[in-house]
Amino acid sequence: MQAAEGLTEIQWKIADAIANELTRQGSGSLTELRKAVSYLRAYSGQEDPGKNFFSYLEALAKNGSKIGHSNQTPEYYKSIQLVYNKYLRRYEEKPADMLQILGWAVRFMHYYKTFPIGELPSIPKNLASPKVIAMQEALQQLSTSKLKEGQTLDAKVVNKQVKGKQVTYELLGFEFKEREPKNFDLIAEGAIVKVEIKSLKEDGTINHVKFFPASQS
Repeated sequence: MQAAEGLTEIQWKIADAIANELTRQGSGSLTELRKAVSYLRAYSGQEDPGKNFFSYLEALAKNGSKIGHSNQTPEYYKSIQLVYNKYLRRYEEKPADMLQILGWAVRFMHYYKTFPIGELPSIPKNLASPKVIAMQEALQQLSTSKLKEGQTLDAKVVNKQVKGKQVTYELLGFEFKEREPKNFDLIAEGAIVKVEIKSLKEDGTINHVKFFPASQS
């Protein structure tokens, strides 16, 4: 399956992983997932919806057997809470992303009612870092049609080579090695500079960039 429009590849895997683990919990998990989606959607317009969502999960884990409708044990609700914490805590301040992920998790669970459950998707552990998550989402933006030739972006100068007057820029996780014979002496290694997109690949991602002098800003 390919990632749905609006989801990054990582978010797509997270939705699959949530559905995968909840499906293994039993049929009542789909009901609880739908209730979680309804709760988050109902409170998405209020202050701190992400924080409130996890408070709701905590209350469910403590009192699920009393307030739930699946007639399950407290251990059952705690196991569900662990799944959500494991995959969604990193999106606590991004409720819209959580809603999209959970919405697709519901679809995945319907799929798994008909077809065998596959292996749990491999999700790198370091994705728990907000910094890495931000980079992954920024990388996703690079493959959209919003980029255009002539657009200027921030880039870090990670290396300079006198031979050939080549400069390596790091731009949202990608490195671009470019010849800069005209502006080589103006570019400081380690600095954050402006670069201009000179050409794009057929898929809309960046092909080449060039240093954009401050005097042209």
